Amino acid sequence: MLCPGLFISSGPSTEITTREMQIKELKYLTKQQAQRLDAEKNANDYLTRLLSDISVFLLDYKVVSPIFLCL
Repeated sequence: MLCPGLFISSGPSTEITTREMQIKELKYLTKQQAQRLDAEKNANDYLTRLLSDISVFLLDYKVVSPIFLCL
């Protein structure tokens, strides 16, 4: 199956077109990876804040002693 914009012909123009398609694909993959890493970072930040809030709640209301939160 041919990619859109990929023209088959003999000579150097095929190499250039193929290279352009590879560059576009790499840019697309890099953008996807950046979005995924950003989403993971946001999720990690959220979980860190949530765990911090839970530990503060548990300590404030003396549900557990501080020693148990260190385990």
